[in-house]
Amino acid sequence: MYKCNPDGTITVKEHCMTSSCNHCATDLIINNFAGTQCYMVGDSPHTVTCDEPADGTMIYNGDGSIYAPTTRHHDEVAYVTVYGEQFATSRHHGEDEKACPDNWNELPSKIYAEHSGECEESDHNHGDHDHGRQ
Repeated sequence: MYKCNPDGTITVKEHCMTSSCNHCATDLIINNFAGTQCYMVGDSPHTVTCDEPADGTMIYNGDGSIYAPTTRHHDEVAYVTVYGEQFATSRHHGEDEKACPDNWNELPSKIYAEHSGECEESDHNHGDHDHGRQ
């Protein structure tokens, strides 16, 4: 789940065990106004913003199809960028917490659109790793 909050922060929750997003391996608050902040999900560097990317930027849905804005009333979108060639340095707090590599913003990347506030029970794919349940 990615939620664009009125105070300019973004709630980030990934690898959730329930459809209410109560128990998630990644559970962060990102400041949308503090510049691009890299965080790790598994071995993949990620960034997120609630600001629409520049015109002409390719944006994808979680299934890999090209994103087309919806006409849903008050539809907010969080734009998640996933970077490839995952090279992460583990921190001291466990497998899920890793530092972004120094060159994360030089790695190949794709931008994915996520509807703000919609919790997904580990069932989406950003092309970086399979979130699907087996």
